[in-house]
Amino acid sequence: MSNPYGNQPSRQLGLFDAPSERADSPAPARESAIGASLAFCAQVGADGSASAIPDLVALCERLTGWGTRRAPPEQRAALDALARIGGAEAATAVGRMLEHGVFGPPIMGHALDVAWRLRAPVPAKRVRDSLHAADPDERVAACRCARTTHRLGAELRKLLTDPFPEVARAAACALGAMGDGSARPALLALLEHAPAADMIAALGACADETATVALGRLALHVPAWRDDATAALESLDTPLAEQWIERLRPIV
Repeated sequence: MSNPYGNQPSRQLGLFDAPSERADSPAPARESAIGASLAFCAQVGADGSASAIPDLVALCERLTGWGTRRAPPEQRAALDALARIGGAEAATAVGRMLEHGVFGPPIMGHALDVAWRLRAPVPAKRVRDSLHAADPDERVAACRCARTTHRLGAELRKLLTDPFPEVARAAACALGAMGDGSARPALLALLEHAPAADMIAALGACADETATVALGRLALHVPAWRDDATAALESLDTPLAEQWIERLRPIV
């Protein structure tokens, strides 16, 4: 398969050799080609140039169907480079690759995590399938991507009782961010034992009077989280939230 973008430096690195050709090569040659690909990804990621995005996409696509048991290191490196480059073009590229099935199960969780960090558009079916994945890290990443996918509320609610705490937490944050009150008990428990910026914002998005009081008390008594809790209160258009904001005003 030729590089449709005609980037000569990438050709020189062997990024577009057919996988079958590389697999038939002696082990040192395969390792050299992989090493060159990883070096290329590290360089363009550090440079942050969007002009490298087509090459990174082509590298990922070249390995479609590979890595059924182990994630191809080239795909992981390319995804990391796209995350460092950032921007709308990188986000669109990752979303399209997810839509076209470029990534296999061993790397799907990482691909979804990069998609979330880039705020990439992820197909609802891809998110739904990953919410049921065996890998808990993939389920966590899928929950994060599901924050903008309101049709997946039922699947997320099932994960509130997931045996892996990080999955249950991610599901609660996703539901809360969507304004789903079913996440409030879990978010209130997290607020008491392990507050964090994302779950404070999620609680603010689905807050009732009890949650408003909890956010106010957090802002009043825990300086480390005062700004986050105050921001959550300010997002609420209720008399109770306004009372707490007025109470906090002298110390904010």
